[in-house]
Amino acid sequence: MSIGTITDMFKETNNKLRGITNLKEVVSNEESLDPMDKTKEFLDKFQKDAESLVRKVDERIKKIEDTYKDLAIYFVENPKDFTIEIFFEHFNKFCAQVIVISFLFKT
Repeated sequence: MSIGTITDMFKETNNKLRGITNLKEVVSNEESLDPMDKTKEFLDKFQKDAESLVRKVDERIKKIEDTYKDLAIYFVENPKDFTIEIFFEHFNKFCAQVIVISFLFKT
């Protein structure tokens, strides 16, 4: 899985939120025959909560993207091709080398 995949998944979620916003606008323009109908209030609260969560996720994804690019550069990899699998492969090799070196210095 690459950072691009994560970003694409977030964009899809963001598009769904836009659909909810559009639905809320349609419902707001409709006259309800039931005075107890709480659809407008429900959608308004849901939209506000969802927008808040989407903003938080967006901020976190941007932070992940920046960190991911920094890791790719650190490991001399192309950030566009650097996958999580490659990262853990490098990390695993690093840990193995640390174990070997610590063993050698203990003897």
